Amino acid sequence: MPTSIPGFKYDVVISYCQKDNIYNGWVSEFANNLTWELRKIYGPKFSVCLRDPNLPYENRHQKSLVFIPVMSHRYCNPQGKEWISEFKKFVDDANGDDYGIELAREGKTAVHRVVPILINKLEDSKLALLEKETDSDIKPIELIYQSSVIDRPLMPSDQPPKNECNTIYANQLKKVARAVELVIETMKLTDVNHEKTTVQMKYELMLKENELRKQKNSIPWMARLATSIPYHF
Repeated sequence: MPTSIPGFKYDVVISYCQKDNIYNGWVSEFANNLTWELRKIYGPKFSVCLRDPNLPYENRHQKSLVFIPVMSHRYCNPQGKEWISEFKKFVDDANGDDYGIELAREGKTAVHRVVPILINKLEDSKLALLEKETDSDIKPIELIYQSSVIDRPLMPSDQPPKNECNTIYANQLKKVARAVELVIETMKLTDVNHEKTTVQMKYELMLKENELRKQKNSIPWMARLATSIPYHF
C-alpha cells in the first residue's frame, strides 16, 4: 500500500504489549478508531499498522513515518522485547534516515516522529526512559481513566466527572490524529524544501556555466587561439 511519502511501508505503526490488548481489545479498538480519523484527512489508502503479535520479534519492525508506542506499566520495560525490538529499533532507524526522528519547523517547536500515548499513570522513572531513548522531552498523550482506586485505559463511554483526568476519549483520539498529521505535513514540507534546494542549486550552477561561457566568448579569438596551441621546446 502506498504511503503519504514514498520509501516507507506504513504511514503509522502502533507498538504495544500484547497483554494490554487481551482483556478487552482496547489497542485494536484504538487502532481502528485512529485509522478512521486519519482517513478522514488523507483518504482510504492511509495505512495504520497494528503489528502482528504472531510474528517473531525480529520481524515485527516495519518502516513507517510515525511510530505510536502504547505506553503502559508492561510496555515501559527497558528489557522488554517490544521496547527493544520495536521502540528502540524505530528510534535507531529514524535517526539514520533522510528525515531524522525530530523535525525542525522554522520559528516553531520541533515535532517528533514518535507520538506516544499513555494508558496508565507511570512512575517518573518510566517516563524518563522515553526521554532518554528519544533524547527529547516529548510528552505522551493521555488516554487514561483514573479514580481514587484505579487507573486504566480510557474507554469511549467514559465521561467526566467520574474520570478524574477530566478527559474524553474522542477528544484525546483527535489529539493523536492531529499529532500524526503534524508530523506527516512537516515531513512533506521537508521534502518540498529539499526539492526547492536541489532545483536552486541546479539553477545556480547553470548561471555559473553561462557566465563562464560569456567570459570565454569575450576573449579575443587570437588570444583564445594562442592559449589553445601547445608550446614545444
